Amino acid sequence: MILSDFFIEKKLARRKKVKEEAHEKMEEAKETGDLEEALKQKIRTVSITSKMKEDAKKMLALMGMPVIEVRNFFLFKYEAF
Repeated sequence: MILSDFFIEKKLARRKKVKEEAHEKMEEAKETGDLEEALKQKIRTVSITSKMKEDAKKMLALMGMPVIEVRNFFLFKYEAF
């Protein structure tokens, strides 16, 4: 395994944990009737699918905008372990 792959897996595991925690908080907020907090946590549980990415690229291409794909560029740029 390449070192960068190790860091990527670790980062993705952290993101998954954060989403799971947000889901738990969302359920708690729904039970207590705090809809504003439930919505805030719901937004944190959303994941972007491959289809969403492909649709966005297709839309940009149809508008004549260039699409540049960079593998894992932002994964570590702004967040530290």
